[in-house]
Amino acid sequence: MPAASDDRLAVWMSFGAVQGMLEPMTPLGQDAIRHLFGGAARMFGSRLDLDRPSILGLAGERLWVRLDFVLRNPLGRRLAPRVLRLLEPSVGRIVAGLRAEPGLGGTVPNSRHPQPIGHFDTRYCLHLDWLSSGPPAHLGSPQLSCSTGRITMRIRKLAAGLVLLLAGAVVVGCSSAAGVSTSSTSASPTSGGAAEPITVVASTNVWGDLAAGVGGDKVTVTSIINDPSQDPHEYQASGQNQLALSKAKVVIENGGGYDDFIATMLKAVNNSSATVLNAVTISGKTAAGGEELNEHVWYDFPTVLKVVDRLQSTFSSIDADNASVFAANATKLKDSINAMVTKQGELKTQLDGTPLAITEPVPLYLLEAMGLQNKTPEEFSEAIEEDSDVPPTVLRETLALFSGKAVKLLAYNEQTTGAATEEVLKAAKDNGIPVVGFTETLPEGKDYVSWMTSNIEAVQSALQQ
Repeated sequence: MPAASDDRLAVWMSFGAVQGMLEPMTPLGQDAIRHLFGGAARMFGSRLDLDRPSILGLAGERLWVRLDFVLRNPLGRRLAPRVLRLLEPSVGRIVAGLRAEPGLGGTVPNSRHPQPIGHFDTRYCLHLDWLSSGPPAHLGSPQLSCSTGRITMRIRKLAAGLVLLLAGAVVVGCSSAAGVSTSSTSASPTSGGAAEPITVVASTNVWGDLAAGVGGDKVTVTSIINDPSQDPHEYQASGQNQLALSKAKVVIENGGGYDDFIATMLKAVNNSSATVLNAVTISGKTAAGGEELNEHVWYDFPTVLKVVDRLQSTFSSIDADNASVFAANATKLKDSINAMVTKQGELKTQLDGTPLAITEPVPLYLLEAMGLQNKTPEEFSEAIEEDSDVPPTVLRETLALFSGKAVKLLAYNEQTTGAATEEVLKAAKDNGIPVVGFTETLPEGKDYVSWMTSNIEAVQSALQQ
């Protein structure tokens, strides 16, 4: 923590890991933020000398900012608690309480002496949620000391929000919306003293939705990747997701190299007690000799049925009192999935052998179960999936599938695009070949069954044109 520059009560906030950037800030990044704060501070009547650690300080290769000058300003005293409550409710409550501190211009009712707020041990204040719910069990309990006039709060994700706070502006979209982050399907604890819901973390909202379908209101699900506009292969760890994993009782990963970040993060937070369900392992699928496994197993209904069964048994072993609830939910979900399997079989009698092209093998399990045959050069889809250049000869061979009307459909991954895929998309449209888009995560407003049903119907409709 930076050294004190005066004897006044100081509230320091540090930027520990903003938007998943766990490495120390670069000098360029530090300078950029320092200059932003310099301009913002003047709006609150403070002059920030960038060469002196008066408001901004550097310690542990991190930037720290003093928030107490905001609380000494009339406008800042009104705005700070409100804005911070939007971002982190527990911090908003703390800041609201700080306004009563005599050292910040407030008064303490019914007390002849200043009452220090306390010193939060920075070992435990790595994420603001811990201030209200406590740190992960492996870290122990927070220690509070009421004999100091310095408050230290490690803040991982409020850099942009704090700049706007200092400017007195309304802060929006700076919490979990910054970068790829978490999406929670929260379940309310049942009444009557029932056990707390089982905490579940899934690598994507596909597996998260299935977990919620089996667990119902007996589970609380956090899906790490939940944005269909982003490429899941480019995910970077964030402090918020690490916190969720540190508390998880059940973790669902896809496996097959798709989401290796799950194992890395679990190890980092030292959560060895969580039950980890690996969908590829559960599927029993293995790569054929000399080939790579198509790891996109959520498009394979037999695999999904196996995962649903495993979710049911896992939840039941943790919460035996609600085993009948999990069984009923799993049965209902499997009935819906089996109805889609039946639909695939019906379409296969009509579409068996129909040639198609793909940009990536993401939906191949679904399409092959409907009888379609992939004619795309393997080198093309491999290059797209690995984000490497497509050899010119391979690209020409792929484009010829459309100009020669050798395929009846293009299955297009909407989440990974580039020059080569755009050329293929244009060639399909120019030659009247229907295009059906697929994603790797749930579209907004869809659950797993409605999403897959829409995919099947889109293929059927496109081939009947």
